[in-house]
Amino acid sequence: MKTVDDMTSRKDRDWMRLFIRVNDGDASWEGFHYAVNGTVADEKETSLEKSEGGWKWKKTAGIAYQVSGKEMELSIPLSGLGITTPDSFAVEFKWIDNAASGGDIQTCMRDGDAAPNSRFRYRYVYRKD
Repeated sequence: MKTVDDMTSRKDRDWMRLFIRVNDGDASWEGFHYAVNGTVADEKETSLEKSEGGWKWKKTAGIAYQVSGKEMELSIPLSGLGITTPDSFAVEFKWIDNAASGGDIQTCMRDGDAAPNSRFRYRYVYRKD
């Protein structure tokens, strides 16, 4: 992920959260099943959390990340997202920085930054040919 300006501190409230949707059936918050950066351990490890329904998250793994200037890289294993078919899968995702505190999705429209904006999300489809 790349931002316009240098990254803010990992200690900031609601810092650079990545929300991921992987399927239709599981419990979710606003359609997202997983969140990254809900709890940042240190400058090299952050959390992958799964929604237990609504704004209730349970840590499922620690994942590696690194930040350099305006860029952040994450290492999220597909198995950590419950993806069992690595040759063909789809995910939807949204970055939210300094918003969505306490689970109010409306904060994405008035506080912080979100990519994409408002209630939209990106979709990534992978199929090995």
